[in-house]
Amino acid sequence: MAVGTVTPSGTSYGTYSTSTFAVTAGTHTIAFVGQAPATGDSTAFLDAVSIAVAAPVAPAVADSGFESAATGTGFYGFVVSPQGTPWAYSGGAGVSTNGTGLTSGNPNAPQGSQVAFIQNQGSISQAISNTTDGSYTLSLKAAQRANYGTAQSFEVLVDGAVVGTFGNLSTTYQSLTTATFHLSVGSHTIAFVGQAPSSGDSTAFIDAVAIQAATLSGTPNLPVISLTNPGSQVNKTNDVISLPVQGSASGVDTLYYSATGLPTGLTIDANTGVISGMDDDFNAANGAT
Repeated sequence: MAVGTVTPSGTSYGTYSTSTFAVTAGTHTIAFVGQAPATGDSTAFLDAVSIAVAAPVAPAVADSGFESAATGTGFYGFVVSPQGTPWAYSGGAGVSTNGTGLTSGNPNAPQGSQVAFIQNQGSISQAISNTTDGSYTLSLKAAQRANYGTAQSFEVLVDGAVVGTFGNLSTTYQSLTTATFHLSVGSHTIAFVGQAPSSGDSTAFIDAVAIQAATLSGTPNLPVISLTNPGSQVNKTNDVISLPVQGSASGVDTLYYSATGLPTGLTIDANTGVISGMDDDFNAANGAT
């Protein structure tokens, strides 16, 4: 599979990058293949090959600030289990605007003018679509209800797996981030689930939910390949040639050989590296690679 086509722009070395590609765990092969016609001499030089980890494109969280629910205003400007939003609410979960009977003791919403609330064992969830394969984290802002009740904690789940548990919340909003998790291509579900007992009133507020591509460090291990230069070779026309080319590599299962620019009649064995055949190119003054 071609991941890039490069035409050098000049005789000075330039830096080039391929498009992003995905690899599974295991062994893979990279190759550089010349595209010029077999006649003539068209040569490019390569150096400093490396593979870098590309960050995936993070999926968007719809209604990340919980602004789409109709809450009203004033003391009763909140709603339990609102309908018609990208989020699904169950149990004691819903949305409140600023300055209500729930939020009057807390600062205003960090994003927009509304926050989600999770009371006792209530939960909030949303299906996230159009994800690309990669590693991600989820961030949010959260606060403990200030004007009533006891402490709340909640879990963040991705496809049912817990990626973060948050408690001991401040009554002012603080930024929180989950552990890194993996998403494959397709649709996935994120959820926030309250952990307080079902009795009493334990409420946390959530706002500004986002998913980010995880910051990865390091690069894959590239093989180290070395080749012993066989030196200049002078032969007569119709000489029978058998020239071994010695190479070694670490970090690969199998080393294969190839050559360009050989005189007519000569080939290289891909497995052994032996150049053989009968040199029948009378006018050859070749520089093979």
